Amino acid sequence: MGILTSALLYMLTLTKNDELSLCLSHTFSHNNPSSLSLYIFIPSEVDLIDGLFSEKNFYYASISSTKRYRCLKTDLPLLNSHLLMDGPDHERYRFELSLYVHQAVSNFKIEHQSIISDLKSNKFEYEKIALFSTKLLDSINAIRRQIPKNQTNLNHFKSTDLYLSWFAEQVFLSIAARLGCKGASEIKKMLLECCQVESQYRADQGYGLYRDKNRKANKMKLAELILQRSITLKEVHVVLGSNLDRISKGVVTAIMMSLVSLAVILIRNESTVNTTVTFITLMAALYALRDMFKDDLRKKVRRFIGRNQARWRNYYYDPNSNLHLLTQHENIEFIDIKNLPKEVLKRINCNNYQETIIHFKSSIIAKRHFPLQSAYTQIAEDIYLNLELFARHVPRRTQTLYEVNNGNVVKYSVEKQSVINVIALDSRTSLVKKWRVTLSAFQVVKIENIDEK
Repeated sequence: MGILTSALLYMLTLTKNDELSLCLSHTFSHNNPSSLSLYIFIPSEVDLIDGLFSEKNFYYASISSTKRYRCLKTDLPLLNSHLLMDGPDHERYRFELSLYVHQAVSNFKIEHQSIISDLKSNKFEYEKIALFSTKLLDSINAIRRQIPKNQTNLNHFKSTDLYLSWFAEQVFLSIAARLGCKGASEIKKMLLECCQVESQYRADQGYGLYRDKNRKANKMKLAELILQRSITLKEVHVVLGSNLDRISKGVVTAIMMSLVSLAVILIRNESTVNTTVTFITLMAALYALRDMFKDDLRKKVRRFIGRNQARWRNYYYDPNSNLHLLTQHENIEFIDIKNLPKEVLKRINCNNYQETIIHFKSSIIAKRHFPLQSAYTQIAEDIYLNLELFARHVPRRTQTLYEVNNGNVVKYSVEKQSVINVIALDSRTSLVKKWRVTLSAFQVVKIENIDEK
């Protein structure tokens, strides 16, 4: 049990969030806070315009994160009267119910994906599917046995109950849809009966039928977002480095004024007739050069004096008690290959390297123990990476490809795609994970875990 929990604790996963974004997920505890570096390798074929693609623009347009409480135990915490106390503290009830349900759904999603992977590989395990369905229904029934009497709490209970009913139905139907092998008719019949029971339950409770598929899907997504929002840590964002910006501006101004003063001194020492004309011409040239290069020079000075320093700080608070739990420092920069750590250099091909490298670093300090039951002693962090800025610069063209198929020549139109390598380094354990992301101009086509090959 301890080995499994430890393995889950240091797991790094990269998944597709939507058409043009990725989600990097990992978990950390109070005793072992997070220190994560993310390296994004952009191929040279993706033409990035430096003036429009700065570190600051990339950070605000492409990177976001959420943090929620997480339990790494394979068995869910027991649902008892202390966990769901029906009382006047509505926020507390909403928080604890949402926390339990989110934990249950997260665990069942993992088991569901495992079953789907087995079925795709033509592996049918009757006992595994039966146990999964039994556990899911038992968890839902355990919540339904504790219907609150307070009206405000009851409204949140009904919303959560509706989401759980939909979730169970969709999970069972997705498994039943793949049960086409012999010997699976009995378990398929059982899953369909469970779906009928849930559908009748929703009708009896007056939850609404939502026959329109789009409306039902949107309602399910909204219910899930409300559930997640209730247990997401509150964030306060602070921008750092304002003094460094002032210093960089002062340094650039001092350099420019020194050049102007030096030019004045040199011209005064000249005793030629054209001194005035030379002075005016030289001063005009200096001021023109200043306006042309002052922004670039200020950026270089800012990067030099602010290297390895955090540019943003986030404070995270418990959503129920507002206690300060975490402090996060973030930094992002363009780096050269020579500045990569040796753990990352081992995972890339350094020959003829022409890729743009973006380094995002996040370090978290835990300020106090998490004020929850002992089961919820970890925080699950999801870092979202929006690739829309990259996709805009992917060449939008197709290539014609011919192949022979059953004696016939077939013509294919192949869309241009680019490959972005993503490497995550966990400084706590020196764990390095690499993924190859195939990106077109419109979507993330594929994510390959290089470590599993």
